[in-house]
Amino acid sequence: MIVYGGLFAATGALCFFVTPIASDVKLPALVWRGIGGPIAEEIVYRGLAIGSLIRIAGWRFLPAVLLQALVFGLAHAAQGETLIDSAAIIAITGLGDLLFGWLFMRWNFNPWPAIIAHIGMITLWEIFAFGDTAIGDWFGNAARLALIALLLVITYVLASRPRTDNPLQASTL
Repeated sequence: MIVYGGLFAATGALCFFVTPIASDVKLPALVWRGIGGPIAEEIVYRGLAIGSLIRIAGWRFLPAVLLQALVFGLAHAAQGETLIDSAAIIAITGLGDLLFGWLFMRWNFNPWPAIIAHIGMITLWEIFAFGDTAIGDWFGNAARLALIALLLVITYVLASRPRTDNPLQASTL
């Protein structure tokens, strides 16, 4: 998890030199939206939803994470000002949710990698002027895609394959 923290710290340092600080950054909102919200979402959406669907209901990984990503994306639809904005936000947050669900599973149902990744992404988005919504601008999206690629590589290299000793987990991936 230290590697994840270092990744986001380095990205923040790069962003500091490349893009302006958001003009509306306020500490209470930053703490809630950048830390509290992601922690709550990871507990509810990954820990409870995906964890329950797979471990208790016996669902396979892909159907569990796709259903949950759709619900997660729809929960963010109100952030859009137009129908097209809302659709883009649903897609972006839903895809982000697929990443966080994969991190959760790849690290053997450990919520901390997804929590750290989610906090890092949202906090960067709150601090820097990447755009008013999750849609963002070109630099914000380039940074987002680079972070996603690095998270995938780091996780693939460092995380062990999910355990399959539990019969309910045996066919999850």
